[in-house]
Amino acid sequence: MQTPYEQLLTVIPDHPAQRIMHFVDHATPLVDALADLTRVRDYEYLLLSFNPQSADTFARYFALSDHISVKAITHDQARYHRQAKMYDYLFVEAAIPDPNAFLKRAYPAIKNGGMLFVLSHDPDLEIETWREAMEAHYYVAFSTFELDKDTRVFSGRKMHGWGG
Repeated sequence: MQTPYEQLLTVIPDHPAQRIMHFVDHATPLVDALADLTRVRDYEYLLLSFNPQSADTFARYFALSDHISVKAITHDQARYHRQAKMYDYLFVEAAIPDPNAFLKRAYPAIKNGGMLFVLSHDPDLEIETWREAMEAHYYVAFSTFELDKDTRVFSGRKMHGWGG
């Protein structure tokens, strides 16, 4: 029987050369599920953490996994990636203080038609704030659903040819 996280990952088709970016500040079930999926399918997996200690822990934990890269980042840096339009899927589990600023910085990293998934464990997180931010930054097909009793997911797709 699949976990809710494994069920979520069924949205990722088994196509070659997929790239996944994941913002996370501590170990979660999704980290392990994505590590397993990307290992089995030979995908690239970039773990980004706003917490330098967590980034260091992840880097040591995945040191022997050639397909996984780990990077410490800050909320105010200009970009979260080296090259534009590389990632097919972007997952966010880290706390994001400003969805507008985050989405603006993350937008260039995602391929046209790429998917964004924000997983929130905060029952007070404002859904409308994320919906408006996604719309303002050219993410379409906004939806929200409960992954499990403690996790709400917001998703959107980067619209091809919009906003650069």
